[in-house]
Amino acid sequence: MSAMKNLVFLILIVILSACSATFDKQKRGSSIFNGGDDRISFQGRFGFEDSLHPIFWAPGSYLELKFEGTFCEINLEDQVKYGNHHNYIEIVLDNQQPRRIQLKEQYNKVLIGKYLKDTIHTVLVCKNTESAIGYLRLESIRCKNLIPIEKKFKPVFEFIGNSITCGNGMDDSEIKCKQGKWFDQHNAYMSYGALISRRFDANWRLSAVSGIGLTRNCCGLENTMPEVYDRIAFKMTSEKWNFSTQQPKVVCVTLGQNDGMQKEEIYISTYLKFLKTLRTYYPKAKIICCSSPMANKRLKKHLEKCISEVIQKVNAAGDSNVYSYFYRQRYKGGCDNHPTMEEHQMMANELGDFIGGILGENIVSK
Repeated sequence: MSAMKNLVFLILIVILSACSATFDKQKRGSSIFNGGDDRISFQGRFGFEDSLHPIFWAPGSYLELKFEGTFCEINLEDQVKYGNHHNYIEIVLDNQQPRRIQLKEQYNKVLIGKYLKDTIHTVLVCKNTESAIGYLRLESIRCKNLIPIEKKFKPVFEFIGNSITCGNGMDDSEIKCKQGKWFDQHNAYMSYGALISRRFDANWRLSAVSGIGLTRNCCGLENTMPEVYDRIAFKMTSEKWNFSTQQPKVVCVTLGQNDGMQKEEIYISTYLKFLKTLRTYYPKAKIICCSSPMANKRLKKHLEKCISEVIQKVNAAGDSNVYSYFYRQRYKGGCDNHPTMEEHQMMANELGDFIGGILGENIVSK
């Protein structure tokens, strides 16, 4: 019996050694490409001050690439804010099941795939956590060869909001609510905005910060969305975002949960001013002002009244491309009363149907 065990052990050693040798051969046959390679597609708020190593803070920001060969590895720098905040990312290889992981080091070699078919593969890497958790910097890609992505027009959908839009509190598949750190349930890739965008084959942009509002915030957050909207990391100290790139076709604003029962005149006047700012950035976009999906009956009624007056004033002033959308029910089954992943899908169905009705047959046209 012991001889049989020894034989099985030796066979396993041989198999593992062969696999290790094959893996080493794959790595030796690969090349290293800088993070700013023009064959990589970047969607969202990326900073290119260092053109070789793009940096990004915003939730839902993502990169796409094609590579040739059996192996791919992405090297990411994690800011590791406060010394222990590690970002989560979502990886989608060849349009297969998404894989959500948390980075563990400051400099991370993220294995995308090994022992793959020796053909062309696609990869999407999305930042699941928001700007408050710190930046990610794309250092390099290691693979046999990068393949240019075909230049195909896709509309951009932008979603401006708070923790709901970030995808906060929705994914407890690994760490349950009230356990771990406050961002361990973030999943921007599966948030309603990203889901809607993929439904319409659009690129998404999530301009969102947990706790933020139009007129006031919660949770000790210092600046409101109108104050930091033009910043790449949604902080007054960060560089400004270039609005001339990636003009969105649709912009959805979901702000009000953290404003609470703000005085109507303050909320309405601030909303009107913010919409005027958005229109200077996006002269042709269709803008949808949404109620908060988390709002209780009292706040929901308050927000609907205020937003209705905002829309009436904007439309009367000649801008007919601004709309309102009020969620039909309350979504609060996740951590700290945030929507669950299933509820994000329900929200995406609701709002997505409304967007489809507005755009009609022109969804993917320029």
